[in-house]
Amino acid sequence: MNKIMNIGKKRWKYFAFFVVVIGLLAISILTMYNVNQRHYSILTDPSELLDIAKKDLMSDIIIDLRDKNDYEVAHIGKTINIPFVDGSEIDDYLIKNNSKSKTVYLFCYSGNRAAVAFNYLTEKGYKSLVYVNFGYEEFCERTNNTFIPATGPCDCLADEIKILL
Repeated sequence: MNKIMNIGKKRWKYFAFFVVVIGLLAISILTMYNVNQRHYSILTDPSELLDIAKKDLMSDIIIDLRDKNDYEVAHIGKTINIPFVDGSEIDDYLIKNNSKSKTVYLFCYSGNRAAVAFNYLTEKGYKSLVYVNFGYEEFCERTNNTFIPATGPCDCLADEIKILL
């Protein structure tokens, strides 16, 4: 009877060890999945973009892809002006400012440049992108005059970043 009990205890220890190993393996796989998980979305509500801009979250970046002159005339406060050329200028900015892991909102005149930039950054491996499918004028119209535009140059863009205008 003692032999049978000892065999049972040994099997129980092996079984417990096996369960722990499988559990650790499952946790590591889930962690790797979550780290590599991508979050892409489309923003359709201008008031939501206005709320994001007002919150000034360090984890969010709103990039205004319009030309420099249009940005200086009127823009959403706390946005970063990176006039769209081919997408590499956005990638350069995000890399140089260690912002690749932040949620990036892409915003332009009508949504076309933002769509191209979105696709470019997706191919570059960015994990958290939001395509804003409306433009600046529509944003102004649909926020029902609750939005007061900022004016002037973008003081957030580093001098060393070369942007072709």
